[in-house]
Formats: sequence, structure tokens, C-alpha cells
Amino acid sequence: MAEPWFTALSRQCVDYLFPPLCIICDEKRVPHDRWLCENCKRALRENHDGRKPCPRCGMNRRLGHCACTQGWEQPFESVYSILDFDATVKAIMHQIKYREKRRFALYLGALLADLVPPEVFSAADALIAVPLHRKRERGRGYNQSLLLARGLVRGHAGRPLCEGVLQRVRNTASQTKLDRAERTRNMRGAFAVVAGRAQDIASKSLLLVDDIVTTGATTAAAAKALLNAGCASVRVLSIARD
Repeated sequence: MAEPWFTALSRQCVDYLFPPLCIICDEKRVPHDRWLCENCKRALRENHDGRKPCPRCGMNRRLGHCACTQGWEQPFESVYSILDFDATVKAIMHQIKYREKRRFALYLGALLADLVPPEVFSAADALIAVPLHRKRERGRGYNQSLLLARGLVRGHAGRPLCEGVLQRVRNTASQTKLDRAERTRNMRGAFAVVAGRAQDIASKSLLLVDDIVTTGATTAAAAKALLNAGCASVRVLSIARD
């Protein structure tokens, strides 16, 4: 049913007086896309297309370095990162983590799902997100990795998302200013499977979703907890690789 002419006219007037702007660059975006302009979406696609990821550690080999050369030994099998952590991705993550853009996280996960090779999803029985500690999640109001995972599932239906299975039992210090060894010590014993939920992941191959992978310390600690609880294997899917 066609909308009334006055409704369409009113919306055109609003768009003219208050043009919809991109959340990242403030350039005009098409009204039906709530968050990003075409230039920023193109930048994300070019970022992805410019990656030649190591199949094990996920680093972009076109940048001339690979974590595997530094003794990359992790409990998870591999990392697949959709993007390199560049200025656009940094701005996006800032909006999601510190500007309360929870719906933007869902949008981003669904938007990027098409960039993930189908075999990354098909190799897993289920997805599971890296959790925040309850104190930090209360302060932020949500877990951005869980919202990104929900968006990924929405954009690529076919694999379930296990929620409420993995918990962060220690409120660890920020990893930002820590080196590799310090990050590993900081995350030791930080995660555990919720009592009574181990059967939900028993013998399953899991795809662990995180926003950004840097040294892999956080995802390693989470993977250890999942493997100790009886899952068959863990692979990591991150929005970006730093």
C-alpha cells in the first residue's frame, strides 16, 4: 500500500532540513541506511579486500608480519579477522564501546557477515561471544561482542548463538597498555563456563566471537575455559585484527 503523499512530503522536508549523516564521518548518507555513508562502507570493503590473512593467526601478511613467527601457540585452532584495525575501524569501535551505540553493533555484525567465508561458519556447530565481567557490563549497559555476534548470526543464518554459557569471573585490568606477557598473566583464569551449562557445548566445535584480537590473550583464556568444559574445538572470529 502506497504511503500518503503528505507523509512522504513530510519525510522529504525533514531529510532536507536535517539530512541523515554518517555516524563516522558526518557525510550525508542515504536515509534507509541508519548508520554509515557509502564512502565508509566502501572503506570497510576495501580494508577487507586488502587483507591476505594468515590462516592460523589471522594477521595480514601484506603488512609484512605474522604472529606465527613469534611462537604463536594458542589453545584455539585459528583466528579469522574480517578487517585490519585502521582509523575507520577505530572510530567505529569507539562509537560501539563508549557512545552506547548498541544497535550500531548489531548493524555492523550483520553488515560484515557477508565478508566472512562460508566455511568459517560451516566449520562450527555454534557461535559464542567473549563475555564482559558483570561489573563492566553493568557500567556499559551491554556486551559489544555479544551484540556483534548476534548481528553476525542475523546476517548469516544457519548457526546458533550460545548465550549465557561463558562468564568472566575476574574483573581484569584493561589490556590496552600491557605487553604480550602481561596480557597473558592478566587474563589467566578470567573465564569459566557457567555451572550446569557445560552440556550445551559438550563435544561441539565453537566459533568464539570477539571485537578485536591483538595478542590473543583474551580469546586464549576464553578458549581454555571452553575446552576444559568439554567442547571439541575453538576457532576465533573477530571483527578486526590489530
